[in-house]
Amino acid sequence: MRSRGYPRYFADFSEAESSAVMLRNYENRIVYGLLQARVYAEVILSNPRAVEERLRRQEILTRSNAPTLFAVLDESILYREVGGPEVMRAQLEWLQEVAGWPHVTLQIALMIFHRGARAPFTIATQPDRSEVVYLENAARGEASAEATDLSAVTETFARLQANSLSASASVSRIGKVVSERWT
Repeated sequence: MRSRGYPRYFADFSEAESSAVMLRNYENRIVYGLLQARVYAEVILSNPRAVEERLRRQEILTRSNAPTLFAVLDESILYREVGGPEVMRAQLEWLQEVAGWPHVTLQIALMIFHRGARAPFTIATQPDRSEVVYLENAARGEASAEATDLSAVTETFARLQANSLSASASVSRIGKVVSERWT
């Protein structure tokens, strides 16, 4: 089912994301869409309609049966300027707030080589424990339920989590970057 505001390549995954009981995400370029502050999304996205679709998509994190979210963001995202210092400060402060929600675990992956972490991906675990992965590349994204794809990204995600800062150290790192770079 294709939502009107989503690109064709994302439409297959949007339903899996919205019905998920658990989401595991790795991002290495920009803040994960579900964690973007409005001002950051306004810079990243091409038009106001896309921004509103993004914000509607984020509502899954505030509903009563919100999925558990494990997000690993590459440390470079904290330093990559999007929209200027004010936008970055607002975005990173929003990450600190969301990281305090009981169903969200946010970790920062240090700027080192992480085997298998070539591009962003999100794994959506459904109530029946089936899974779908959204794999991104330079041109588009692709949803897959193939066992080989799921196995590869699940292993990569476990390795990323193990080699990233703890959740509390990640929030501290975000705060340090805000005060040193974006104020």
